[in-house]
Amino acid sequence: MPELTLPAFIQGTRSIGVPSAPDSDHERVMRPVLAARRAAHEAKTLEAQLDAFDASHLEAAWRTLIIEFARERHPRFAPDQRAIAAELTQQGAALWAALAELSLAAGWSRVAAQTSEMIAREARTRWIDAVHALFAAVDGWWGAMVPILAESAGQRGAFWRRVLRRSA
Repeated sequence: MPELTLPAFIQGTRSIGVPSAPDSDHERVMRPVLAARRAAHEAKTLEAQLDAFDASHLEAAWRTLIIEFARERHPRFAPDQRAIAAELTQQGAALWAALAELSLAAGWSRVAAQTSEMIAREARTRWIDAVHALFAAVDGWWGAMVPILAESAGQRGAFWRRVLRRSA
């Protein structure tokens, strides 16, 4: 039976695990990864741990959240909704890459569990590293999205977004 103990994934992050108001932007962004962490810690089997961090479910939750943020920020102007959604998606590039690696690592762990103990251990280490990378990516994404979510100028702020993006 494989070792099911998980490390403290939150260590080294700045914003994950920080208390936030219920239903605040921060809480909504962190909710999927914290729920996955909680489910993985409560899991009794390797398969349940892998399922807790299902990359496709996590990605769907965050992509839905991006749409919600866009609609909340600019309820009447579709171009601004698309602009903020595109910026949030672009800022999540490291997150999307981490989810892809997590999916691969989980698949490998499932296959490796049926092979030798050494290969299964290596696959589990890769999966744990992928979960660590996911936590780091979520932490970085939150830091990048705060200024985007805080801007309320909409179309009026488009000029400054273009200027600042070009000078960066």
